[in-house]
Amino acid sequence: MKNLTIQMLLCITLFPAILFSQQSSMLYYRSAVMDGNNVKTVFGNWGVIAQPIDTKPRGAWRYPANGYFGDESIMIGVEFPIKDYNNDGILDTLRSVITCPVARPAKNPDSSPQGDHWTFLPLNTTVNENSTSVPISNDPSSWPLSWNGQWKGMNAEGKIDADLESYFEMNDQNDLRYNFSANNEFGYAVHPDSTNSNRNGAGLRVAVRYLQFNDPLFKDLLFRVYDITNEGTTNYSKLFFGYLVGTYIGVTGATDFREYDDDYSIFYKKENLILAGDYPQDNSRNPFWRGSVGKVGFTFIDAPNRNEIGSYNYFAPAGNIDLRNDKTLWKMFSEGTNSTPASIVNDTTVLHGEDGDFTFGSHYFPLNGGETKRIASVIVFDSLKDNLVIKTKFAQVLYRNNFDRSKIGASLSLKNLNSFKKISETFTVQ
Repeated sequence: MKNLTIQMLLCITLFPAILFSQQSSMLYYRSAVMDGNNVKTVFGNWGVIAQPIDTKPRGAWRYPANGYFGDESIMIGVEFPIKDYNNDGILDTLRSVITCPVARPAKNPDSSPQGDHWTFLPLNTTVNENSTSVPISNDPSSWPLSWNGQWKGMNAEGKIDADLESYFEMNDQNDLRYNFSANNEFGYAVHPDSTNSNRNGAGLRVAVRYLQFNDPLFKDLLFRVYDITNEGTTNYSKLFFGYLVGTYIGVTGATDFREYDDDYSIFYKKENLILAGDYPQDNSRNPFWRGSVGKVGFTFIDAPNRNEIGSYNYFAPAGNIDLRNDKTLWKMFSEGTNSTPASIVNDTTVLHGEDGDFTFGSHYFPLNGGETKRIASVIVFDSLKDNLVIKTKFAQVLYRNNFDRSKIGASLSLKNLNSFKKISETFTVQ
């Protein structure tokens, strides 16, 4: 029986690689740095920003050594149609949360007993095998040969919309937890595609695009656009898109200066913004830190159904998350969840910092077989919370105009002009 189980696992692992020309694997790991404006960060095409951990800059602002987070990775939760998936005569509610292979403190990695990543992994179709870089717009040698020298533009083939862009795709083909009854404690066996029994996971592919603009309105922002495609035939009535964020305000590279234990996070519901900062704004333990300590914000600017943040879950210490437990993860991202740390009073007053991280997610949305839906979000930096809010509003205007900066002026207007006074004194204006 033991040998048979091993043979079955080998077949499960090898079958996708044999039968799909579109393959996803750790073999296609690539990384690059986005540094097209004041935001400077390394990222990997396995869905994680601020990693690999041995590379810098990591979620930095202004200076490469001024890092603000050690990891930010995506998660997608999928509720399968209610059916009897283990043939026990009882209808099952199966909820799968697909993670990324992020390097961070956690109770358990999201992997098989043999250590295989049951996560999103990068696709070979957006990799140049002669390059170690993720495809990035200012380096044509990083582009896949199949692109024939044309950038894969978001709005038009060959068109680069931002001052700096990167692009990659990944899928959940390697997430075999619920495709085979031997891989989960419930005995579930799920096939997301009735026309192709070799399609695994939930049949999801995610196209990821990061964009930076180096002009005054947008120089402190990193845009992210995700196109989520259901490549299977199963219609899903409930999905969420979310992030796991490991704050580390004071990180530089792999060297540990222990600046992670004095961070705080606040979810400003009215402003639709999650803010992370350092208490009491002192990163002197990091000898490479330059200047004052700012703040970093996270929010959605586009999502199916509603743009607002649908869930926020703060946890401490940072390792208090189980990446293998789908039930717990789904609960963390459940619509309407708002878990505020005890260190924050009235969502405004910070009492102290600590080693805490957070997740946040979208509202639920459906995704039918063959359908694609888009999520857009930003990471934004400033020294003041109100400025973070203003910058996200400008970001939303630019996004809604398909990143065409020439249309920004026509989209902005001043309201209630009668309420302004004519001033005769001298004031300092910033």
